[in-house]
Amino acid sequence: MTLRNHRFLFFQVGLILVFLLQIIWHMPGTIALRNSLLGVFAVLTMGVCLTRRLDQVVSSRLPLWPMAMIFALTGWIVIVNSFWADYPALSWAEFRSQWLLPVLSFSFAWLFANCALRVDSDNHARLLKVVFWAYLLQVVLHDVMALGFYLETGGLPFRNAPVLDLPNTLRNIGDITAFSQAFSGQNPGFFSYVNAILSAILVAEIVQRLLTGKRQLPYSNGLLTGAVIAVLVCSYTLMMRNGNVGLLLLLFFAAIMVAYRKLGDVQPIKVVSIFAIFFLALGATGYAFIKSDTRWQGLADTVPYAWDTKVHKAWLYGEPYPVMPNGKMVEISAYERTAWLKEGLILVAERPFGSGYDRNAWGGRLVDKYQVEGKSRGGHSHNGILDFAVATGVPGMLLWLSFLASLAWIGFRAFKQGAVMEGLMLLFLVTGYFGRSMVDSVIRDHFLQVFMFLSGYFLALCQSATASVSRGQSIEISTGSQPR
Repeated sequence: MTLRNHRFLFFQVGLILVFLLQIIWHMPGTIALRNSLLGVFAVLTMGVCLTRRLDQVVSSRLPLWPMAMIFALTGWIVIVNSFWADYPALSWAEFRSQWLLPVLSFSFAWLFANCALRVDSDNHARLLKVVFWAYLLQVVLHDVMALGFYLETGGLPFRNAPVLDLPNTLRNIGDITAFSQAFSGQNPGFFSYVNAILSAILVAEIVQRLLTGKRQLPYSNGLLTGAVIAVLVCSYTLMMRNGNVGLLLLLFFAAIMVAYRKLGDVQPIKVVSIFAIFFLALGATGYAFIKSDTRWQGLADTVPYAWDTKVHKAWLYGEPYPVMPNGKMVEISAYERTAWLKEGLILVAERPFGSGYDRNAWGGRLVDKYQVEGKSRGGHSHNGILDFAVATGVPGMLLWLSFLASLAWIGFRAFKQGAVMEGLMLLFLVTGYFGRSMVDSVIRDHFLQVFMFLSGYFLALCQSATASVSRGQSIEISTGSQPR
């Protein structure tokens, strides 16, 4: 077998690993399996890259600014852990498992995609398709299982993620209760992240077709329409407030990008009319999401009680929660998140250079500060940026934000230069993750690993597409053509 055939076989295996990782990564209880697959992926990637001489693979497309930021941040974390971490042994253990693995995921995903694109330009479509199908199949399966639940019980399975419990369902396939056990109400937030990634891919592809009249994903408009419906059904049944807000913001941001490219070519009255219709539809969708989740009610009334953390201590002890003048208890989620935000900001102000890398640094610092008996050192603030700032300090937070900004800038620049789908996908991935990290603790665990892997993966695709456009190998943006 020739070297070229060996490389083709290796890339096919690599694509299979990418596909499996994007499914297994989100499933609880699969750490050993996902780490094993990631290890095989890393070894395979290095083997293929070395056959092409690694310096040639890296030199011309090395993303200097993102790489500089991530390595500077890694160096800063090492300094914090070495000199003033509260619990050095814990911080180094967290550093190895929670930080180095995502950084390696980012690096090897970029290397694999970049090497694949150098071997064969047709790999560009293959790299896009494998991620698209990995996420589409998960969302469609979620909706199908939800439909099965509806047919069996007559009600929708809100706030459930049965796909993530699929291994147990398949393991107990002969048990008549196995199907219903999959709807245990566990981990809907995990699956909301799956839905958000598919949403970003779909919106980026739709904008690509609107602006260029050409496809990056070689599928019909009918398939894309079905995928959009699947995403909306999934969003509605998951009832994840932050996920639904993220979806609406994604659509809003996409509309702004379309307006940015179209405003100079289309009569303003047409732009205004189109966007009026769009925002009416967006508002109707938002209203449906709000009506499906009663937690939105009483949100504004809850905030003053939450911000007064000295008088109301339920955020620390767990109970009793304040009761408002109307006799209703505060909305617990909003109360806790707001109070935790305030106390977290106080922790950052007290230790602006961090207290040691730890995904649960926020919870540990509060236990130490307030000497709460019976409380474990675990816990997070439901704000990833805040958790990260407590652990790594203001310098660490700024380096992380600089890393995100560098990726977003590369995506936006690619979009401006005509690599629409790839540029927007990277941009949506980064801005969506940043937005989610403001309301959820996702700079940790598999959330961070998946984000870093896909960031490196789409960064390579973005760079390749931009290079093709600059060589005149891509159709210019057209205002009149339509996708076939």
